[in-house]
Amino acid sequence: MVQGDTELDDNGTGVKSCIGHISGNETLGVPSICMGDGPAGVGNSLNNVTTFQHL
Repeated sequence: MVQGDTELDDNGTGVKSCIGHISGNETLGVPSICMGDGPAGVGNSLNNVTTFQHL
């Protein structure tokens, strides 16, 4: 990061079909993250999401 850059927005943005959404930073090469969760993985037919294993 360089002076004047802001921290990544980790509070979510707008209404998404994701369970959690984190905006990326194109300047830093950080992609947006769309997260889904659940005991059997994503249950809402989303594509290209990050799913965390249920323990």
